Amino acid sequence: MHPSRRPHILLAEDNDFNRQLASAVLEEQGYRVTVAEDGERALALFHEQRFELILMDVGMPCMDGREATRAIRALERERGGRIPIIALTATADAEERQACLDSGMDDVLLKPFSIRDLRESLARCRREACAAGSPSGPAGGGSGGKGGAPAPLAAMLSDRVLADFSASPQRLTAFFGLLCDDLGTQLAAMKSAHDANDPAALRDAAHAAKGVAQGLRDQSLGRLAGEIEQLARQGDISGLERKLSDCMAMYLLLKR
Repeated sequence: MHPSRRPHILLAEDNDFNRQLASAVLEEQGYRVTVAEDGERALALFHEQRFELILMDVGMPCMDGREATRAIRALERERGGRIPIIALTATADAEERQACLDSGMDDVLLKPFSIRDLRESLARCRREACAAGSPSGPAGGGSGGKGGAPAPLAAMLSDRVLADFSASPQRLTAFFGLLCDDLGTQLAAMKSAHDANDPAALRDAAHAAKGVAQGLRDQSLGRLAGEIEQLARQGDISGLERKLSDCMAMYLLLKR
């Protein structure tokens, strides 16, 4: 496919490994992917380029995903149009989902997500846009395609799972190793933040560790990192030595 005809996605994600992995999968599916490491950069890129879809991580530094979405929607009210914005989050509760929708996002995907999840999310976006009186669909495409997703996006979608992606066994092994290394880095940052009595740094490191653990399909470690993140968000980081030790033990088992 000619590069100019490939659907263009803006991927806003603060975790470097997640950006690399998601970009590799989406590009293999035929997308052009432009990445942003935070909400401010995503907003700047939206000013500069045209996209068919934005995948927006919720928890990012400088400007989070909800703030960036509100800014994008304000611009659209001035100049017209509406791009689908799908939230990416490691938090599955109803409060988080509603906060994303209230900010102007069209749907919410729980990380790690699959291409099938993305396809179904696009179909929901299109149905809601049609119900609201926008028959062209949220990405400007016509009807038809897999799962009701708007063209040309539908032609590019398949059922590959992002966290299980590999073009070859060797590449899967390399991705797994990079993901494990990233998790180890985040766990070390969690311990350093705890030792320094820095709740904000512990919250950020635990949030990152939770996302990476879920990418590795280790739900137990992901849940434990999420518990630490919530305690740090509340400013309560005393007595977390056992939880941090359990995280490290799970990590060492995962690496075997």
